[in-house]
Amino acid sequence: MEYFTFIFIAIVSMIALSYTEEREVVRVDWSKIASFVGFMTLVSFLRIASYDLMLSMGAIKDLPTLPMEIAMNKWTLCLVFWEDMFFGLPLYLVHKYMNEGWMKWLKWPITVLVSLMFGLGHIYQGIFAVFVTSLYPYFISKKYGERHGFGTVMMCHIIYDNMTTYMIILLPYLLR
Repeated sequence: MEYFTFIFIAIVSMIALSYTEEREVVRVDWSKIASFVGFMTLVSFLRIASYDLMLSMGAIKDLPTLPMEIAMNKWTLCLVFWEDMFFGLPLYLVHKYMNEGWMKWLKWPITVLVSLMFGLGHIYQGIFAVFVTSLYPYFISKKYGERHGFGTVMMCHIIYDNMTTYMIILLPYLLR
């Protein structure tokens, strides 16, 4: 049920932002999404080839599996856009508006705190995933959001999570 609260707040926030002076930040750039799909297609082929190579060399014995949280709720992969709304967009606003006086000293501790909170939300994937995903809010979501719009980042995030998950599901069938 908490998913629906986050989704509702994220959708209402996106609509509200589109009527403010920040409307450009929630834009969707379809050409960037198309480029990302092409990139993810190439990544998918490289993933298939690398797993095939590792299996044939004996470097791995088993293919990766999905964490139970994802395997049981694959439908939630289409809801990950709320993460960019609650973690990436606030970092964009903090770095845009907190640049004067004592507030400029708060933006980096806030960035670290928000990034760590995001990473800890992925602890079910392991401690290494916490570290790697902690980099996402600032270095991916914020950076690409301010360049190409958070709507673009949100859609690419959904595409990435779905392609990664379904690649893991399909690997056993693709490598027969």
